[in-house]
Amino acid sequence: MTPPKLPPPQLITTPDTLAILVAELKRAERYALDTESNSLYAYYHRVCLIQISTPQTDYIIDTITL
Repeated sequence: MTPPKLPPPQLITTPDTLAILVAELKRAERYALDTESNSLYAYYHRVCLIQISTPQTDYIIDTITL
């Protein structure tokens, strides 16, 4: 069985693209969310990346750039 071909993830790096993503998520029936942080280091924890997936698209939010 061949896995379905998925579109490449959408990289979110600007306030405008984040606003578009928020509007899309409001219409989504469901989505999954995952975060990555630098909490293994000796300084204050910081969320570095947020990954969100809907059944149609994967999104990567670069919180450091944003």
